[in-house]
Amino acid sequence: MMSDTFIYDEMECRVKEKNPNMVPLLNSLAYGERQYITFVDRYDRLYRDIVEKATKTPFGLAYRNGGTDEWDAVKREWFDYKIKPMLIDDAHEITLPIGHPQKNILYIAHPLLIGVYYPAANFHPLTLETKYFELINLLSSLGAKEIEVEYLSGLKRESSFNIKVDIGVSSTKSNINSTKTESTNILYKATLEGKEPSLPEKLSWFHNEISWQQLTNDRMNYGLKEFQLAMEYNNDFGIDDFIKSEATFPSLFGGVELGGKYVSHQNTVWKIKGTF
Repeated sequence: MMSDTFIYDEMECRVKEKNPNMVPLLNSLAYGERQYITFVDRYDRLYRDIVEKATKTPFGLAYRNGGTDEWDAVKREWFDYKIKPMLIDDAHEITLPIGHPQKNILYIAHPLLIGVYYPAANFHPLTLETKYFELINLLSSLGAKEIEVEYLSGLKRESSFNIKVDIGVSSTKSNINSTKTESTNILYKATLEGKEPSLPEKLSWFHNEISWQQLTNDRMNYGLKEFQLAMEYNNDFGIDDFIKSEATFPSLFGGVELGGKYVSHQNTVWKIKGTF
């Protein structure tokens, strides 16, 4: 009788012939199905689970008897995992922070930017930062001459944000650098030359933010001169509860870790005001 190790090796050889890049499949899924991933060298865990099921299910028996395709077997098993294993060789097709990927780290998908993943430990600060960058970029593109960002509650940028990632959001006149001024609650303050109002090419949060849309309309169509609005981050996307309840991390794929001390979600409000 063939050993399981021999079966895994044979499966890997045959599956690799079909170039099983899971990234396009991952990106096609709804957010809840592609939310969590980790990176592995090979799909041993998948192979083992398929072999273990081979005597218990009709599909498994069909595989064991050579009646189904290995690639189909891997895809079926892969879909069943809440934390999707991804081959580290395919990581170049996923947007990650500098220094990543690392094996056995839990990564969480950005809720709006498909293909962007962050280590679980810093998911909330990094996701909040993309919202902040987008709003500053929007205000600059609309021709803002003065922008001030004040911390009111929740996560505070200067203490929580210590990882940078290229998210494809363009900036203007280096106005994305935060400046600490006379008040420790002022996160950013800038004076700009101003410009004719326009919309940035890449917008993600904007489409879900009614106040941003109203501000843009007032600026583009009615010559808005001053603005003040609250930027809020109040959705944890179910992540805190998942991490608290997930007791199987140590046993998954040789042990899955969070990538550092986990920064839990906090309802966050920053006040942003300025002039055009």
